[in-house]
Order: sequence, then structure tokens, then C-alpha cells
Amino acid sequence: MKQKDTRKAKKAFLKENKLMLVMLILLVLSLSYIAYNEYNRFVYNSNQQLRQAAALGYQQGVVDTVQKLYKETETCQPVSIYLGNKTKNLISLDCLRPSPTNSTLQ
Repeated sequence: MKQKDTRKAKKAFLKENKLMLVMLILLVLSLSYIAYNEYNRFVYNSNQQLRQAAALGYQQGVVDTVQKLYKETETCQPVSIYLGNKTKNLISLDCLRPSPTNSTLQ
């Protein structure tokens, strides 16, 4: 009788161990999945922030460039701009038009 009880106890113990092992594997898989998703979310958000910062920097650069060109052309002096080995000279059209005080008929 004692041998039957010991066998039953061993079977129950093995069954519990298998159940605990399965639960442990599921827990590890679940935690791995959650960690992977959180890491991907972090990377995606970081990339979004970098893209937004780059876009804002680009927009600010355009605004700064236009403002600088505007200020430099107010003096009615030609302003040179360079793109690689090409050069263009800019001047305000207001400087090319005759002013109303100089063009009065005599």
C-alpha cells in the first residue's frame, strides 16, 4: 500500500512540476513580449522626436536665411549666394526702380 501511495505522490509531484514549468515558460514568454513591445515603442517615439526636431530645425533655417537675405538686400547692394560652384547675385527690385522723387517731370 505504501508503494502505491508513494507512486501517486510522485505522479502528483511530477504533474505539479510540469504545470509550474509550463507556467514559468509562459511567464518568461509574456515578459519577453512586453519588453520587446516597450522597447520598440521607445525607439519609435525617439525617432519621431528626432524627425520633429529635424523638421523644426529645417524650418527655422529657412526662416533665418530668408530674413538674412531680406536684410542684406535692403541696402541696395548686390548680395551673392553660392550653391556649390555656382554663384548668383541678388538685388532688391525696389532698388532698380526709380524713386518717385527722382522721376518727377521738369
